[in-house]
Amino acid sequence: MPRLKDYFDPDLEIFFDLDEFAKVHTVNGESMPVIIDDDALKEAQANQADGVFRAEIAFMVKKEDFGSLPAVGQIVTFDSRRTLRVIDATEDTGVYTIILGANRS
Repeated sequence: MPRLKDYFDPDLEIFFDLDEFAKVHTVNGESMPVIIDDDALKEAQANQADGVFRAEIAFMVKKEDFGSLPAVGQIVTFDSRRTLRVIDATEDTGVYTIILGANRS
């Protein structure tokens, strides 16, 4: 009997198809299909208190492409930009949503 996960996996391939929603970005030196999530970024910026970091980029990536879920505070390099820190990282059905930020100045 198929599991629910068996129905989601083919859908992930559609969302992360480079001709549909995803674009190749380099994360920590590895090229992978990524979906930039402007809505998650706006939400993170709106909900941000006066903290040390400000949200700069939010993206979704398949768990199998990225590896382990990064810990809050972990340093990540995105497209050879300066290094950013993980402000938030969540997993939902094989997809990570990761929000990166930099020090407030």
